[in-house]
Amino acid sequence: MFNLIAKLNSFDRPLKVEDVVDVFGFSKTKVYRMSESKQIPSALLGGTWVYDPSALAMWVASKDPNIAKAYRQLLKENREAQEEFLRHFKN
Repeated sequence: MFNLIAKLNSFDRPLKVEDVVDVFGFSKTKVYRMSESKQIPSALLGGTWVYDPSALAMWVASKDPNIAKAYRQLLKENREAQEEFLRHFKN
């Protein structure tokens, strides 16, 4: 599970459906269904589903309390990277 989080943290941009398929190994159909039913953190922008890798990492971490705690600590130590990511969404 931590490998998924590390892979998600390696992205410095919003993810597309194809990226989520590559990271999780889900089919495109499953990713679309999960997005539409709010089972996975996502946003619909101009008709295109996009995914915040940090939100996906936290979603994965939420499946295990110990990993969630470690991930929150990592995020706390890495505020600068979070701010840089958010600038991508604003542009």
